[in-house]
Amino acid sequence: MYYHLVPQTEWRLCQEEGKPYYPKTYEADGFTHLSDNTDVLLSIGNHFYKTIPGRFLVLEVDPARLTSEVKLEPAAPVGEIKPHDTIDEKLFPHCYGPIDLASVVKELKVDRSDDDGAFLGLEKA
Repeated sequence: MYYHLVPQTEWRLCQEEGKPYYPKTYEADGFTHLSDNTDVLLSIGNHFYKTIPGRFLVLEVDPARLTSEVKLEPAAPVGEIKPHDTIDEKLFPHCYGPIDLASVVKELKVDRSDDDGAFLGLEKA
């Protein structure tokens, strides 16, 4: 399975409209960032998204249900932000297209710190 961190409001809007999900950074990056490890994903959240308020979800994505190609590649910047130094050598799944609604088999709520917005862990939605 692959995982994707998403603001809950953005994901719910896609569900309501019945449209596949493209992250806001898709046009700049050319792909949708995924991970194969939820702990690494939370670390990425703390590096890139800690200051963004609101609830986040982790989408569990079944790669067999994706209609877009996924390639394993080195960490890439998110928009203008460079990857975290500790993850530079790991290969990440990059989805060259959207996340299809039907490919998401589970949603996990992200537990965040009220103090600084840190991503602390996952709980079932």
